[in-house]
Amino acid sequence: MPTEPGHKSIAPTGDEIDSESQGHRPISDGERVIFPNDKLDGIGNGLDFQIALDSLAGGNTDPLKVHLARLAGLDPNEVKIRSSPFDAERDRIPESRFEYLGEMDNLNEMKDGGFSLPSTRKLAVHLNIPDEVYTYEPLDPTRKQIRLLRLSQANDNGVVTSLDLQIFDLSEAPRFLALSYVWGKPDKIMCLPCRDGTIMITQNLFRAIEVSFRRYPDDWLWADGICINQEDVIERGHQVAMMGDVYDQAALVIAHTGHYEYEFEPKSRESRTMGTSMTILDHDDTLGVQDLHLETDLPKHQNASVGEERKDGMVVGEEGGRPASSQPAISLMNYLSRIWSLEDDFSLKGDDEWKKKGLPNDTREDIKIWVRLFQFWNDDWFYRSWVLQEAVLGKKVILLVGDAACSLDFVMHFWDLAKRRDTPEILKHGPLADEYSRILHLSPVSGMKELRDVKHPKQTIPAADNDDTAAEMTSSDDGNGTEKLQAKSDLLNLLILSRVNQATDPRDKIYSLLGLAREGIIARSVTPDYSEANNTAILYRDIATKFIRAGRGTDLLKHAGIDQKLPGLPSWVPDWTYQSRSIMHSELYNCSGSSIPSISVSATDPNRIIVRGVILDKIAVAGMAWRYHSLDKAQEKFAPFKKQPEKQFPPFGDEDAVCLIRQMAKTVSGMFCTKFDATEGVEAAMAKTLAMDCSWRKQRTKADPSFLESFEAFEKLYGHDREEDTPLEHVYISGIFHWVWDFEDEEKEKLRTQSWPFEVAVKEAHKGRRFCVTKGGYMATTSYDTEHGDVVVMFDGFGTPFILRKLGDDWKLVGDCYVHGIMDGELIIYTEDTQLSSDKVSVDGDGKPYSVRLSGGVATFQDFNIL
Repeated sequence: MPTEPGHKSIAPTGDEIDSESQGHRPISDGERVIFPNDKLDGIGNGLDFQIALDSLAGGNTDPLKVHLARLAGLDPNEVKIRSSPFDAERDRIPESRFEYLGEMDNLNEMKDGGFSLPSTRKLAVHLNIPDEVYTYEPLDPTRKQIRLLRLSQANDNGVVTSLDLQIFDLSEAPRFLALSYVWGKPDKIMCLPCRDGTIMITQNLFRAIEVSFRRYPDDWLWADGICINQEDVIERGHQVAMMGDVYDQAALVIAHTGHYEYEFEPKSRESRTMGTSMTILDHDDTLGVQDLHLETDLPKHQNASVGEERKDGMVVGEEGGRPASSQPAISLMNYLSRIWSLEDDFSLKGDDEWKKKGLPNDTREDIKIWVRLFQFWNDDWFYRSWVLQEAVLGKKVILLVGDAACSLDFVMHFWDLAKRRDTPEILKHGPLADEYSRILHLSPVSGMKELRDVKHPKQTIPAADNDDTAAEMTSSDDGNGTEKLQAKSDLLNLLILSRVNQATDPRDKIYSLLGLAREGIIARSVTPDYSEANNTAILYRDIATKFIRAGRGTDLLKHAGIDQKLPGLPSWVPDWTYQSRSIMHSELYNCSGSSIPSISVSATDPNRIIVRGVILDKIAVAGMAWRYHSLDKAQEKFAPFKKQPEKQFPPFGDEDAVCLIRQMAKTVSGMFCTKFDATEGVEAAMAKTLAMDCSWRKQRTKADPSFLESFEAFEKLYGHDREEDTPLEHVYISGIFHWVWDFEDEEKEKLRTQSWPFEVAVKEAHKGRRFCVTKGGYMATTSYDTEHGDVVVMFDGFGTPFILRKLGDDWKLVGDCYVHGIMDGELIIYTEDTQLSSDKVSVDGDGKPYSVRLSGGVATFQDFNIL
């Protein structure tokens, strides 16, 4: 492949750099690598090579030298690595080839147009904890001031014995790094010694400071748990309001995604020694690791919370008393990203092709790598509401994960590609695949990416060529970046993007976003109020009211419904504390034509809205209710039967669930939905309904002919149950069910590959929903809580229908839905019939009168009072 301007290459000849004599140097994104040896075919495959590449991205060339030497049968000492701009004439090496291996992560800080590595300076740190408690010097409330922390100057013996905490005006502050972490256990049992006294902090914060100073011993640090006087309520409120500016100005954000708990052992009966674990970077001198020891008599209140049997300096919770390495797991994520970066969106390859990539498989040791990666993806840091602004505003965010590190941009890039790329079989079917799918749909990283793409367009990793946002992501900040961020940072959009995020106080689901949405009119009208009178239900209702009055009702209601956890919420107000169902791509549908929405909040009852529309049909049969993904792993995948709550579903995996839902839908639709026989056929209509007529490419299925081909392949694989006399070699066990797979290996792999897009489309659409049939013979995919007797309505100006439930003279909003055969305005009839009564006719946005024609006549328009 030809090189591109600005990219570098690595070659074994030319102006060589001896890494042993000249040390390690940073490697930029988008590396090109030249290898002269034909024996290195397929060099880009395999996790070991990826680990070597990740070390190279961090500035360490030795792992790559060793890996290449082993593959080529050479002595590692004979391998030389050169990093310089690629020159086509000079680097035209006989019997060599130029090969693009994919994108590499970059862990280094952007500085003066280039990147710099963490310090390699070794420093001895022995912190003596004084007896005095630190007294905070007040900040000047008339100035934007912050405190910053750093290691004090070393003494004559070259040893650092304390930390300095100093005050600066934010506008004149020296270069500093900001810490991002989760508070974890609230007990402040760790002593942090400053020059003028001791500050008690949490274990998570102690670990964050410890590891950050090991990587960046020469830098100032900012962390809210120590740089803000937590005992001063007025200061805390003022500083929280400044946090967005602090993270925006920080040279680098260092994120510690996990939880840490220290163990201690008594030094003697009179005193104890508290040592900190060295597991994060494992004494890797190339990254400037230093020993950090604290020596003191621990306070009595701290002694009481620490077991006598604990061992010095261990981190709790890892097998064998020492954390397993996280590098293979992080490199596995990077390796998948590198594979995907060489492929087109939605391309498929068979299992044999995936096996050639050398990914970890289903052996016991390989499973541990996958599990460790999943643990990282599940870390609380990603799901905390307050983290979003820290992740978005930071110029560069580095995640420290055990003994490994990766950039937030690369994690975001991974999940962005994951939604559009094929996966190996281990991530398609089985327990690991189900967990992968759960994380894929719950991870808030996608929301972070949307916002970072416009806030830091130069630093995000370019999207695929066919991605509409690629121009935004790769263009320089020409002044439009702020406008784009404001559009993305609309408060409603932020609430949708961060819906699965967690907050100890659910009101913070709103308040934590105000810093990002501060340019919006609605956000500016909100003042944080933690009083008992302003409970969460009232706050959420008042925010929803603001959206409706601002003309955002059509965007709001598709996220609302009766499946709520917060008590006291009207059904039209979204419960922002969790997500109950898949999000319909409402821009794909237009069931109400060009009509204008009519929605308002009652002038006499703040819990009531009035929406104009028509009743279309009534639910006759409600199928299985498949729960949406949950952070609570103990939650059952299917709801119990409402009329028979003692009857429970077995523990289905996703593969079995899709099969069961398809089979039940097939049975019910064949009995009640014969109206589709004369058009597209009942089975094709059923397949489209299960996927809400949206392929895995996020297109209507009529624009994606491969959808029905994928459904046909799925039917061949899962269309025949095992019979007693079926030979075992022809049986596939999907979990609970047994299927007859009497195919040759080549055909089986082909069908397996072809059927995957249908499986994905059904899982994307059906989570948190259920298949239903209406009295009029329509098939529908409805909201999770839909029941027999609920009505299907079409609201004026809405792209999708909704399910309502009668409640006396009022209604409850159950949720949005898909009804096959009406999603493109098929029921809208433009008419000049003057004989129709006024409640049978409405006027669209162009002033044209229209009616809604049903099989039993013309529908009646009415105002629905929704509570």
